[in-house]
Amino acid sequence: IFCDTERPVGEGRRTLETIKPNPVQLIATYSPITPKIAIELPPFLRDIPIAGEKEYLSVHGALNRLTLYCGSLAKVEKSVVLLPENIRLESSGKTMNPVKELKSWKYLYTLNPAIVQADLFGEVNESLGGKLELYVHEKKYYFFGNKPILSPLVQTYKILAMLPNDSVLIKKELLKLGVGKVILRQKIAPQDYWGERKKYEEGLKGDKTIHLFVLEKCILAEEIK
Repeated sequence: IFCDTERPVGEGRRTLETIKPNPVQLIATYSPITPKIAIELPPFLRDIPIAGEKEYLSVHGALNRLTLYCGSLAKVEKSVVLLPENIRLESSGKTMNPVKELKSWKYLYTLNPAIVQADLFGEVNESLGGKLELYVHEKKYYFFGNKPILSPLVQTYKILAMLPNDSVLIKKELLKLGVGKVILRQKIAPQDYWGERKKYEEGLKGDKTIHLFVLEKCILAEEIK
């Protein structure tokens, strides 16, 4: 049995209780017919108290859907499928211990959002040969290392500078690097994003695009295509 559930339009935070039909009731009703039940759920749903495999699907780098497989359809606790690359990751219990401070790394990496939602950090690190180091800032995950990684699992950024959180110093470095466009990567209210970005871009005349990651320090990094 496959069920594509209905979600309330405009709901800010998805919860199991507002999904129709209720997945718990659906399983209770139909499991006497077959235990092989698959339920599509909102991909950013947390705290799912139902036994089964949670499969997170990424399409062209964006988290697209979450399917819960019950009964013998479940193979592992969690999995990630990347399309069109046809890559599948399965949970294996691998973990990563975060480092406590920023180091002089050469590269910063961001993971595919499906991998982040599934929390398969250890599995990704193992598949990449253990090249990643995890750093956590304000409940967000950042990955660092010293080698460029070209993989659909990660996006690699070359670190050009690591500076104190000082807008004057940052602006000087942006001018020095020949930057024309700044993409902010920080925790910021949506209504404040463009005003903050304009503060850095004003007066820039270069043609380079830089990603500004704001952690304890500010990291200027260039995306590697």
